[in-house]
Amino acid sequence: MEHRRTWLRTWFHCSIVLFCWGCATAQDVKSCPAAFQNTHQALDCLEALFTQTDIPYHLPHLTLSSIAPGNGMPIGVVWEKRIHNVSSPFGVSNAGSDATQGNKSLTDLKAAIVFSTNSSWYATGSLVWLPPLPYRHENRPNGQVCHKLGLLCTESVFGIHLYVTNGTFQSINFFGLGPSSSNSSASFRQSQVYGGAEARMPIWNWLAAEGQIENLQPEITVHGGISSGPLTEQTAPGFGAQPDFMHYGAGFRTHFQVISEPYTDDPPTTPPGVPPPLLQKHKLILIFDNSAMEHWFTDQDTGHYSFRQLALEGQETIQLHFVIRRFVAPSSMTTRLKVLKHFCNSRASGLKVHDECSFGEFRIRPLLTLSTSDSGVVPFYLQPTLGGSDIQSRPTLRGFENYRFRAPDSAMVGIDYEIPVYNPLGALVFYDVGQVGNTISELSFAHARQDGGMGVTLRIQNTAIAQIYLAYGAGHGSHFGYNFTKFF
Repeated sequence: MEHRRTWLRTWFHCSIVLFCWGCATAQDVKSCPAAFQNTHQALDCLEALFTQTDIPYHLPHLTLSSIAPGNGMPIGVVWEKRIHNVSSPFGVSNAGSDATQGNKSLTDLKAAIVFSTNSSWYATGSLVWLPPLPYRHENRPNGQVCHKLGLLCTESVFGIHLYVTNGTFQSINFFGLGPSSSNSSASFRQSQVYGGAEARMPIWNWLAAEGQIENLQPEITVHGGISSGPLTEQTAPGFGAQPDFMHYGAGFRTHFQVISEPYTDDPPTTPPGVPPPLLQKHKLILIFDNSAMEHWFTDQDTGHYSFRQLALEGQETIQLHFVIRRFVAPSSMTTRLKVLKHFCNSRASGLKVHDECSFGEFRIRPLLTLSTSDSGVVPFYLQPTLGGSDIQSRPTLRGFENYRFRAPDSAMVGIDYEIPVYNPLGALVFYDVGQVGNTISELSFAHARQDGGMGVTLRIQNTAIAQIYLAYGAGHGSHFGYNFTKFF
């Protein structure tokens, strides 16, 4: 307990130092000098410290992410530098040049290091490169502009992501394998070094092909003086030796967006004797993001631990928005309208035409992972887990401990409703259902685990980066947990 208190004090002191350092050095964070004078200025300062990348001076910003769940409170620093390269005629002003011809490229360098209160750490460096391919701009009949490359004409362009990462997570719980694993756990330390490249080629605006090559060097150890308990080669395949892996991946990603908003043509002012238009109209934004990736993990030492893994992941989102159709002066604001204004523009004193109000969003998150191996062995540390959050910080069965269920195959669906309450806080209600299995036949939802609950989210730039929740698993009582979104 004293050790944990010491680390909590250290984390708090480091946070204060980094916070003050950020306020003092980030020259474009103009709201920080007035952070203690006004609530909005304080929130602006806090948001900038965790998101703003000062391009002219390349100053870092803070982050709370990328430490595996169950390893304490994280705090870290991110540095980023973008370099734009523009070739003629984009780089010159020449009336005789064809403005649609020429090459553009972008290089985005990023480095981050994160520590947590239990001595876990994570360091990464990456480069995103949009190479100068001979794209040209083309106007489409619907008024949109696309980047044309041969027969392809897409809003986004070909990109390459290079990265290298090293990290150690001090405490990963292991409850055993399969859907009926024991409720008692052992803890192990997981270190890993990996690096590689990813490439994405847009085919259509809604479809992109992806490829990946990576070298992975894992290391699994048990804390000194602690018995490994159920961690043996028989109960946890891969515990005895961790080979180097070459990891290859190929697949595709889809993105669809549909907006439902009735057409209105309201006059700027309502003529005398004509009833004013309704105060607002609905605007539903439906976003469907899905991916399918086939992964090959090749054991470079003995071949015994080689396996394949199919990963299907999606997020189907319905954003509930309303659009203001008529002006309401501050003097006409009733209590009900003041509450409404809070979801539209909390800083304005009245309601303005075309203000867009957000009443939250529904999310459906399906996830399916299937593993196969010629030797019948899949290393336990590369098997999917359900319970709390997985090692990628994805929320799974939040009514159970982190990593509670582990097996080569898993399937789950999470349903969330989140609504902003008071910047930067939001409210969350959710329901999760899922199952793991040693074979695909064990993934029956008739015997799946279920939970539901509510929580509070921390939002930065309209994106939830953390959540604290209280969940109730069917037959297992309540469970308190938290999650930090993984960014790297």
